[in-house]
Amino acid sequence: MLTNEAIEAHLSYLRPAVEALGHKLDQVSKKIDAGLSPLLEKPNDTFDEMVKKRDQNRQELNECTSRILATVDEIKLWVCIGAILASGASIAHSLGWI
Repeated sequence: MLTNEAIEAHLSYLRPAVEALGHKLDQVSKKIDAGLSPLLEKPNDTFDEMVKKRDQNRQELNECTSRILATVDEIKLWVCIGAILASGASIAHSLGWI
């Protein structure tokens, strides 16, 4: 069986080694944090870029849709005008004016 003095002597040798390991772990932890920091920020930047791109695409799609709807409205207008002219010509023909 070991005496308290022997145990204290063994612990006195182990304490500096454990403290040195703790110091090394702190340094490694700081290096890991420093290395991970840019990697953790990059996905946010990429996500923000994707959101901006999505918004730009959505705006372009809205503009294209607006132009298509305007063209459809213009086509409906010309079809209505054509129908009115055809009706007028039909009435004029029925009355013998043409």
